[in-house]
Amino acid sequence: MFLESGGECYRNTHGVYPDSAPEPKDHKPDEQARDAVFALFEKLASLPVCEPDSVPVLRFSTSAQELFNEWYKKLLQRLNSTEKDTPMESHLAKYPSLLASLALIFHVVEKGLQGEVGAESLNMAIHFCELLESHARRIYGLVGEGFEGAKSLAKRLKDLPDPFQTRDFSNKGWSGLGSTEERQVALDVLCERGYIHKEVQQTATKPKALYHVNPYVLTE
Repeated sequence: MFLESGGECYRNTHGVYPDSAPEPKDHKPDEQARDAVFALFEKLASLPVCEPDSVPVLRFSTSAQELFNEWYKKLLQRLNSTEKDTPMESHLAKYPSLLASLALIFHVVEKGLQGEVGAESLNMAIHFCELLESHARRIYGLVGEGFEGAKSLAKRLKDLPDPFQTRDFSNKGWSGLGSTEERQVALDVLCERGYIHKEVQQTATKPKALYHVNPYVLTE
């Protein structure tokens, strides 16, 4: 991005989610890049205004449709396995529409409102979605540590004995609860929020932690 000021410009070389911001420096505008952007805006502005009953409909080419189908199949597999019950699940569920919209935009930029949306435009959209996903993961990662596992466990409290122990769910493969540390953090979060109550029983060997489920939670 270029912001012109007095013949100079500040060039934003950051990513969408930068690790750190470099020290600002003044640069002369990249005239070739600037002219290309202006030409693109003029091209898009010159597209014909369509009446509601004559909006053009563009479709994927055969190769692009096959590529989309394969991408969509892999996305569904992720949503039903590794992304299930995670904050990213609902986020990624919107990506099929996002991907198609981006592919259409890239096609219109290159070829206007003519022809089919091809594999090249779709590949550009796929790469852009991958970039957006990487930033989304970092942003969701800023949300309180342990909330993913706590949310996953809270959904399944009705399936556990009352009281329950950590061993009752440690080997079930539930999202966000894979390690001892993740399970303990999730339990602590639910205790803090009143979902469960921790009882420590003394035994002949070592204390045993039992977790009682709030009856109100079970009626929701």
